[in-house]
Amino acid sequence: MNNENENVRRELLTEDEILSTLKKNAVLLGRFTIEGIDQAQVNGLDVTLITKYKERTIKFQCEIKSRGTPQQIEVALKQLRTALFGGQSGNYSDRHAMLIVPYLSEKALRTLEAHEVSGVDLCGNGIIYLPSDLVIRYTGAKNKYPDSAPVKNVYNGKAGIVVRYLALNRTYQGLTDLHDAIAKDTTTVSMPLCSKVVKSLIEEGMIAQKFKINDSRRIGFEVRNLSEILDGLARDWRKTKPRRRVAVKMSDD
Repeated sequence: MNNENENVRRELLTEDEILSTLKKNAVLLGRFTIEGIDQAQVNGLDVTLITKYKERTIKFQCEIKSRGTPQQIEVALKQLRTALFGGQSGNYSDRHAMLIVPYLSEKALRTLEAHEVSGVDLCGNGIIYLPSDLVIRYTGAKNKYPDSAPVKNVYNGKAGIVVRYLALNRTYQGLTDLHDAIAKDTTTVSMPLCSKVVKSLIEEGMIAQKFKINDSRRIGFEVRNLSEILDGLARDWRKTKPRRRVAVKMSDD
């Protein structure tokens, strides 16, 4: 059995699949009845969701993402800000902006709440803002679409070794630099595993890619949230158990 925690990635839900499931749910957070979905893009956003709440028709301009990772949510917030406020920062909940993803964690909901942006998932979690009127927040529904990240648990086993080196040095010039540092102490960690761990941590917002100033070329990556990484290691770190070797003496007969 492979002990590197390397799992095959499932196919992510497409935009059409997310919208189809949303239509079947019919009601958002038990309050907003879905009347229709206009897939004609407005200001570069994916769809306009037409809902009814207490005899009022309310339209949400929505951005859809296949995953609810911190990185994807950060991208969506930028897209919503650009579409509704021309890139300027500030409160844009009065424009009825909404993020739609398969699953929103409690951390994701807190992020949306901090930005005063509506967001719903396909599991029953979400938060809806109506300016100067209403805030509805639902959480606690289980994830029906478990994250199919390339590494199941980056803090455990051989994947955890990679994370420990990231926490130790915090900045690397690239995957080769990281793998070479690990290889000085152990040869059990492969380059593909390093790549998968780094990709997972980037998606979770734990590390960030570094770019040259005024240039799009990547020059490495650095730890962005050391405290959460250390918490993850303290919680989940287990050394990979060595395989037992059994010596068998064969008879000369």
